[in-house]
Amino acid sequence: MNTFLKKPVAVTIAILVVIAGVTFFVSKKGFFRSGSSSGQSAQVEKDIETLENDKASLPEKSQALMRLAIQENSEALDFIEEQIKRNNTQIVPWATRALGYFTSSEGLKILKQQLQSENPLVREAAIDALGTRNHPEKLKLLEESKAAAKSDQEKARFMIAEMRLNSNPEAREGLVKAILSELDRSTLDPAARIYLVSQVFFLNPRSPEVEKFFAKLITQVKTSDEFTMVATIRALKIYCPAQRYTIFKEALARPNLTPAAVTQTLNELIFHSGPDALAIFKASEKRLNVNPDFAENLRKQLENPQIPSPCSAKAAPAAATKTKP
Repeated sequence: MNTFLKKPVAVTIAILVVIAGVTFFVSKKGFFRSGSSSGQSAQVEKDIETLENDKASLPEKSQALMRLAIQENSEALDFIEEQIKRNNTQIVPWATRALGYFTSSEGLKILKQQLQSENPLVREAAIDALGTRNHPEKLKLLEESKAAAKSDQEKARFMIAEMRLNSNPEAREGLVKAILSELDRSTLDPAARIYLVSQVFFLNPRSPEVEKFFAKLITQVKTSDEFTMVATIRALKIYCPAQRYTIFKEALARPNLTPAAVTQTLNELIFHSGPDALAIFKASEKRLNVNPDFAENLRKQLENPQIPSPCSAKAAPAAATKTKP
């Protein structure tokens, strides 16, 4: 399995579940609510129990951290700082990412400390946090820190974080050019390349530079790493080249695809539903030994598409619920 999959990445922040309107106070025993609905309060209490439960999974704990962090109050910050101090190697990166929701001086101080961590996963998480919520002090901290990037992965994350924080069209155009130039570097770390490819298409509107790079990238599908291939397929949702169905066929024809790569690629057909997508699925189903339950759910979505094709509407697609294998 590609080592990239073992690392938390910025796109993973999409697992966040937003809950609003909760004010809570902390004591030695935990949070106590004030002025919030019983349903919201129950969620806060459940999240705290999840974080204190040794048997809870990492995805469950990471989502709980984010739900608490999004309140952006001092009590939540204290709780998240406590999680960091416990030094659980799995939780600390996610608690660090949760700092991205805080723009107070106290939150930025802790984030700055995490940027200097000896643990590369914590540093990467801190960079992700920099790009989570826009704030002048965050942009300033990013400018002060990006020169100290210790790896291609960190440099890539700084580039995407800076794009997230910068709304100036001219500045963003310059950032895109820098990212595309980085992607052209032959010595770029594969994991960093995958990260940039999977992010740049979703963060930047269409531009000649990105379209040109995409046209070049899709010609490399057969020889690139299979997970770069998956990132390329994801980009089709926005860039919709005329030869997209050919790209799908060539991608699925690659030898030695892992089940994860097959599942993710077939899932992207949902965004291009129609006779061609259905034909590709049927041709691949038996040959690739697709999980029967996954295949049945996907077939139903392709036969009765609920998502308008972004390629006909010339717009980004609506959110879709992907079929689980």
